[in-house]
Amino acid sequence: APRPFDICTAWNGTRTIIGREKSYHQTTPLSPEQARKYIAKSKSQDKVVWSMLKARGSATPRQLLARRPNMLISSIRRSLNTLTNKGILIKGACVEGGMGHPEHLWRLPG
Repeated sequence: APRPFDICTAWNGTRTIIGREKSYHQTTPLSPEQARKYIAKSKSQDKVVWSMLKARGSATPRQLLARRPNMLISSIRRSLNTLTNKGILIKGACVEGGMGHPEHLWRLPG
């Protein structure tokens, strides 16, 4: 039987043990110090998004933003996609989201 996923033990440096997707995607030139700072921030955001979904069960990006208005919606969406690509989250059905636009629900596996 597969063992349950534990986010606290899965993070290892800039990548997780499961999968090879990076948490931070460098698109501009950065010093090593800046890169470390942004990698740590994106990993922290991933953990926050995972924790909110663990507590809620499922949510859209805008529902998560309502709970953490200090986070950028683009950072929430990046975290959702990063965690989905790592197999940590599952992208679900579309529901009506903010401003009448459809949004996907995300949830934990199982």
